[in-house]
Amino acid sequence: MEVPLLITLGLPAASQEKVDRQRRRTLYDALYLTGMASCRQEVEIATCLTRRMIRSDSGVVPSDSLVKQTLDCHAEHIRAVIKLMKGDNKSTRGLSQASFLAAAVLYHEINAGKCARFLEGVRTGEMLTQDHPAMRLRRLLLGETAIASMPRGGANQSFIFRRAIYAMQAHLEGRHITGLREAENFHIPLAEQLAGKNPTTS
Repeated sequence: MEVPLLITLGLPAASQEKVDRQRRRTLYDALYLTGMASCRQEVEIATCLTRRMIRSDSGVVPSDSLVKQTLDCHAEHIRAVIKLMKGDNKSTRGLSQASFLAAAVLYHEINAGKCARFLEGVRTGEMLTQDHPAMRLRRLLLGETAIASMPRGGANQSFIFRRAIYAMQAHLEGRHITGLREAENFHIPLAEQLAGKNPTTS
């Protein structure tokens, strides 16, 4: 049985982004085929970063073009954060939420060394006091902190993102904290918010 097929050659790689997107091909598939993404987690983090930039807490998915721009802009730091969280390949269940990692990407862009130490603390919890920002965040991500009314969907991502930023700001400034709360001006990129500060390394 013969079946007619249409074969088109010479198209730019970006044309893959709009093919078979109905049920079979996701944005990750499209970006993987064009070489922009090497794993699904990169696209999830870029999507979360984009939501925070456009302040969308309703769960509305930002446009493909915006996510693609975000991924292109932050790719180096997104990949670095993913690698840091893999560590010794032990299980990171609960610690791989895109909203937390999106906040870590902004921290990594400001101070890669401090961010690496913070993420190691979140990942392992070793040698940390209970009031250390990384330990506070670790307990929240692992569900060890009692939350009266944890939001769901897009609001949950914003909830985690804001508290991750708060913990990272405290760590950057060398402060211990008694609990997690929403970071002030969380919608302002962390790099811009802390511009002019020159924290000491620790």
